[in-house]
Amino acid sequence: MNIKTFSNSQKTLMLLGIIGICCSCAAVFFPQVRGSAILLGEKIIGRQINFPLIWHGQIVLWALYGLWISCALVIISLNTASEWKSILNDEGRLRVLCFIVLLSVVILFSWQCDDAYHSHKMSINFADGKGLVYNAGERVSASTEPLNTLIVGIIYKVFGHIYLSSLILNIVFSAFAIFILLKYACKTTGNLWLATIMLSLCSSFISYTTSGLENAMLFFLFALLLFLFLSRDVFSKKDIAVSAFLCSLIFMARMDNALLAFPIMLYIIIKRNDVNIVKKLLFAFLGFLPFVIWEIFSVVYYGFPFPNTAYAKLGTNFGLLYYLKHGIQYFYGSLTKDTLVLLPSILLVILSFNTKSARQKAVSLGIILYYAYILYIGGDFMRGRHFTVPFFIACYTLMSKYKFNLPLLQFSKHGFELSKNVHIKLSRTAACIFVLFLGSILFLLKSAPTESGWDERRIYWGYTSLINRICYKLNFYPVAITDWSQGSKESLDNAIEKGYIGDIIPYASGLLTVYDAGDFYLTDNTALQDPLRARLPALPPVQSTEIGHMTRDIPDGYRESIQTGKNKIADPYLHEYLDILWDITRSEKLFTRDRLQKIVSINLGGYDYLIDKYLENKKVENNANEEAQ
Repeated sequence: MNIKTFSNSQKTLMLLGIIGICCSCAAVFFPQVRGSAILLGEKIIGRQINFPLIWHGQIVLWALYGLWISCALVIISLNTASEWKSILNDEGRLRVLCFIVLLSVVILFSWQCDDAYHSHKMSINFADGKGLVYNAGERVSASTEPLNTLIVGIIYKVFGHIYLSSLILNIVFSAFAIFILLKYACKTTGNLWLATIMLSLCSSFISYTTSGLENAMLFFLFALLLFLFLSRDVFSKKDIAVSAFLCSLIFMARMDNALLAFPIMLYIIIKRNDVNIVKKLLFAFLGFLPFVIWEIFSVVYYGFPFPNTAYAKLGTNFGLLYYLKHGIQYFYGSLTKDTLVLLPSILLVILSFNTKSARQKAVSLGIILYYAYILYIGGDFMRGRHFTVPFFIACYTLMSKYKFNLPLLQFSKHGFELSKNVHIKLSRTAACIFVLFLGSILFLLKSAPTESGWDERRIYWGYTSLINRICYKLNFYPVAITDWSQGSKESLDNAIEKGYIGDIIPYASGLLTVYDAGDFYLTDNTALQDPLRARLPALPPVQSTEIGHMTRDIPDGYRESIQTGKNKIADPYLHEYLDILWDITRSEKLFTRDRLQKIVSINLGGYDYLIDKYLENKKVENNANEEAQ
C-alpha cells in the first residue's frame, strides 16, 4: 500500500479519520478534555444541571461513536471508489458489511432496564437452588418471560455475573436474528440496504435488543419461524412439529405473543399437503409439549397458570375505556417519538389487502390481533417496547416478499410506485377521507395530555449501559450501577436494622433486589411480586402510576404480616384469603390434597367472595370516615 498513489478523496477521508480518532481517544481517556466538552456543550445547548450523570455519560458515548465512525473512514479510504462500488454491489460482501454495521450499533447501544432485574432476581434464586421465585420462600413469579429467565439463570450459574450473562445472551440472540433476516429474507442489495437502514434507525428496536427483557429472544424465535413459514411450498410432518415447537417457545418467552404466532401456526396446520388432519394435530401437539409442560408446572408450583405480573397489571377494575384511552396514547406516542417502529407493520397490513398471498395475510392478521391486544391493555410505560417484535416480523416479511430498489418511492402515471413490484392504488375520495380522519385523530390526541411512555434507555443509560460500565471499571465514570436505587436502599437498610424479615418499600427497584436485598423479602406499591395485593383493585387512576405499574393500597395489618411472616391482617375475610394464598405459595409440600384443592378452587373463583366481602367492609369504613370528617 502506497499512500502516494491515493486519490485526493482517499487522502481527505484518511485525514478526517485520523483526526477523528485522535479527538475521540482524547475525549475518552482524558478527563480534562471531557470537562471542556461538557462546559462547551452546556453553553451551546443549554445548562443541563438536572441530568449531570446522563450528560457526562453522553460525552463518553459520543466520543466512542466518533471513534467508530473515524475508524470506518480510515477503512473506507483504503479502497478506491470503484473498488467500494464493486463491494457494495456484491450481495455476499454487502451482507457481511450490513451485519457488522447492525451488530456494532447493537453493541454500542447495549444497556439493561430496571424491569429486567426483576427477572434477574428469579434467575439468581434459580441458580442458587432457592427455586424459580422472586422472594426466597414464596413461590411467586414476577417475570413475564419464563424462558428467558431460565436461560439467564443457567448462564449465571456457569459464569456468575448476572449483568454480563443477560447482556451477552441478548446480543447473541439479536445477532442470530439479524443474520437470519439478512441471509434468508434479503435477496437483493436494495433489500439489504433498506433492512439495515430500518433496523439501525429504529430507536425502539435497537433499545430492546439488549434491554435484558424477552425482546431479543423473540426476534430470534420469530426469525426461525418466519424462515420456515416463508421458505416452504408445502409443510411436512416435521415442519409442523418444528413450527409448533417454535411457537411453544414463543409462548414461554412471552405468552401474549401467541397472537402474533397463532395465525401462522394455523395456516401451517390447514395448508393442503399429503398429511391428514389427525396427524397434523398430533405433530402440532408434540411440538407444543414444552409449553404444555410449563403450564402444568406453573399451576402445580406457583398455583396459577399466569405470572403474578399479569394479575397485577390487568386486575385493576379501571374499566375498558381507561385502557383504550391509554392504548391510543401509547400508539400515538410511539408514532410521534419513534415513527419507524410502526411504519413497516402498517405497510405490511396495507399491502396484504392488495395481494393474493395467504401467507402474507396470515402474518398481517397476527399483527392486527396483537395491536388490538396492545390497545386493550392500554399499552405500556416503556415507549415502543411492545411494537418491536411486530416491527421485526414486518421487516422480515417485507424483505422476503418484495424486491426493493433505490430510490424506493417513484412517481408514475399510476400514482405512487413502491420499488418495481408494489403498487398502492387509492382513489382521491378515499385518500381525502383517510387524511381528514387521520388528521382529526392526531389533532385530538395532540391537544390532550398524553402518557406515551418513557424512553427507558435514556433513564437508565448513565447506570446500566455497557459503555458506562466499562468506563466505570476504568475509573473514567464515577457512577455505579447500584446508584440508581440509592433512595430506596435507605428504606431497605432501615427495615433490616429493625429486624424485619421483609417489607413493602414504595419503589423496590429491580436493581435494589438483585444487588442489595439478598434474601430479604421485598415488594413495592405496584404489587408485581405480591400475590395478595395483585388480586385487589388498584388505587384510582389519579393516585396510580403509569400503565403497567398501578399502585395498590396496603390493607390494615398486611405490612406487619410481611415484616414478621405471620398473618396480621385485621379484616377477617382478607385474613382468611391470605391464609389460603400462603398455603398455596409458602407450603413446604407441593402435592398435598388440601393444597391442590385450594389451587383448583382459587383459579375457578371459589374464594373471590372473600375479596368481595373485604371490599364491601372497606367501602363502609371509607363512607364512615367521610361522614365523620
